[in-house]
Amino acid sequence: TPPAALPPDVPVVEERVIHIFGTMRGTARVLDQNGAVIASLDPTKGGFIAGVARSLERQRVQADIDPAAPVRLVRFADGRLGLRDDFTGWRVELVGFGRDNTAAFARLMDSP
Repeated sequence: TPPAALPPDVPVVEERVIHIFGTMRGTARVLDQNGAVIASLDPTKGGFIAGVARSLERQRVQADIDPAAPVRLVRFADGRLGLRDDFTGWRVELVGFGRDNTAAFARLMDSP
């Protein structure tokens, strides 16, 4: 079989609904589904999350969807993390962005 760019099809074992916001300066804010702040990150800690948020926002603006709408942060049975936007179909597999960047999203999943 030819190589595939798609990740393995494994079940989602955990998910968290979040609202994610990022600025061009690299600051990021993440809220839980009730609007409570999960993380408020300066540019030294929030750069990757802010970049992902801006990418999501671009997709939503193109689709005429509210950029503040929630997104799902998911953990798969094999430990991988991903983001799923049910409004646009946008998705990102975080494993391809390195351990530190994946860990930034793992902290969001695991924070109270």
